[in-house]
Amino acid sequence: MAAKQVATVQLPQRHMVGRAFTQGAADANGSFYSAWQDMEDSGDLKTLDALNPSPNKNHSDLIIFSPYSIEYWIGSFLPADAETPQGMHTFDLPDSKAASVTEDAEHMLTQLPLQTSFNRIVSMFETAKIKVPEHLGRTVNPYFVESYSVTDDQVKQVEYDLYLSKATGLNDYE
Repeated sequence: MAAKQVATVQLPQRHMVGRAFTQGAADANGSFYSAWQDMEDSGDLKTLDALNPSPNKNHSDLIIFSPYSIEYWIGSFLPADAETPQGMHTFDLPDSKAASVTEDAEHMLTQLPLQTSFNRIVSMFETAKIKVPEHLGRTVNPYFVESYSVTDDQVKQVEYDLYLSKATGLNDYE
């Protein structure tokens, strides 16, 4: 995948609609591939696509870090006033400064272990001299987003955003 420019950006508020999973839902290899397959097989991703105006369709995951665990969301970023389908939930991300990179993509890489994907992206940010908080689970905005743009049922690109904020109770990030 060819990476476009890595940059620090100001992200707007975003409204995630989908399902949340705990670390216990991860596959043996550390991916959430089975959870993605369940979302696909149940028709949930198509339901979310129908709520998202073209050309803004996306299949996204949101990782919320806490000091000792993560919460992994699968869904889509939708307009704030979009209905929430039965059995799904919402999570509103604040506007925030973030490290961001976009890459061309032909398919989703949901079968890769989460730690592998995350470490690759963090390494790109660090190479670009963007300071990444050491303790993400103790920051004000402990979020990492992987969002695949979908056009005509085809993945076109993926955007990775790591929210940057001051750690709470720590002085490791300003």
